[in-house]
Amino acid sequence: MGSFGWRAAWVLAALAVPVAAGAQPTTPDAEVDVVIKTNLQIAPEHTEMYTSTLERYVGICLAGLTGRSAKPAPAEPQDGAAYYRLTVVHTGSVVVATASKISRAVDPDDSSIHYLLAQQKGKYEFELTRWTGTAYESADKWTSDFATSHHTVVAPGLSRAEMAKWRKIALMRAYPEAVKEGILNHLLPVRVLRTYGRAGGTQNVIVSLTNESLWPLKAAKVGVAWSDQKTREPCRYYVELNYAGLLMPGEKTRLEGAGGARRAVYHYEVAMPMEIMVMPTFDPMRGPLWVRRHVEAMKNPAAREAAARVVERSLGRFVPLEMKAAAEALIGLLAHEAPRGETDVPQDVRSLLEQIGQPAVPLLADALAHDNPGIRLGAACVLQKIKVTDRAVLGRLRAALKDACEPVRAAAAKALEASGVKAEAEPDAEP
Repeated sequence: MGSFGWRAAWVLAALAVPVAAGAQPTTPDAEVDVVIKTNLQIAPEHTEMYTSTLERYVGICLAGLTGRSAKPAPAEPQDGAAYYRLTVVHTGSVVVATASKISRAVDPDDSSIHYLLAQQKGKYEFELTRWTGTAYESADKWTSDFATSHHTVVAPGLSRAEMAKWRKIALMRAYPEAVKEGILNHLLPVRVLRTYGRAGGTQNVIVSLTNESLWPLKAAKVGVAWSDQKTREPCRYYVELNYAGLLMPGEKTRLEGAGGARRAVYHYEVAMPMEIMVMPTFDPMRGPLWVRRHVEAMKNPAAREAAARVVERSLGRFVPLEMKAAAEALIGLLAHEAPRGETDVPQDVRSLLEQIGQPAVPLLADALAHDNPGIRLGAACVLQKIKVTDRAVLGRLRAALKDACEPVRAAAAKALEASGVKAEAEPDAEP
């Protein structure tokens, strides 16, 4: 395990198809799998509980995309079994105060109370990677520092043995909830725009919810809680807001809801900051893997027209990384084109590549040197519809003027002319 003492736990996507040991899937079968690593060094049973809770919280954040498999997870997830992989590295500690703290209850008629304070602090490092067919490439990276406290109320006058038992309970109750904040503040940031209402009574909240993830969001519960010390009896407000619909990547919506107040019991409740809790449900049936499968379906003449419509509706909704991935898959379909310009794949593929536009240009330039003349021809034809300004790409088009295939030469000449460049081949290098 190494000197750092990493303990790793893995969660396979619920949609994943089991892969035999040593087998390498050709295409992913699920959206996301998760790898969790922690350096936490406490009692083994506490570490096991902490890690399993960490897994569960990550699953809540990615609901609809990943979850526990019905069968026990293998030693580690199979590479390529999921289109994306989220790696969560937890570095931190959990400590229970050596002596019980004393706090007076909010209610003056109540006696003083004792509680144990479990404190967590550390950092989460997140990396989202995408399966390319042979390896994972980084799609996103971010970090989240955390420092949280957990209170466990205990009876006064406990014996040393009883206090030791309650210290273990306090340790077990130090849940790694900060991981949810670290993930969802990045993927689904919520901003409180306004709160209003009657002090100590009904309160209204307006928030904005933005989908910064790669997947459509079809539902979410957003909870907002905050304290009020200005009322006659200090209280804490709780409001739950609900979203149902289809919030595509990059889109934002406003939610408004109302909730009531609950009288605070302990001083630490009143001092707690505003909390924002999100429970999302993503829609993998409209995610990147779903689009990739429809691109592949375009190889089937019977399904081509319907699949092309799905891809066309989805292209403008994805970040450049996914646009590039779609372009890679579509360029492969150009291989169905014949050298004479006759085509087995209709204009659908070219049209979709034209819609992708600039993110596809570097890939189309590389395709001009492909061994398959159909791919070279298709790439040159698409570049006729996309204005090319990059010198390196223009150089590739000039080189294509010497292609062995006449339709490719003609298409490259038209692409140069469409970009405002004279269609002249580069002179041969001096011997």
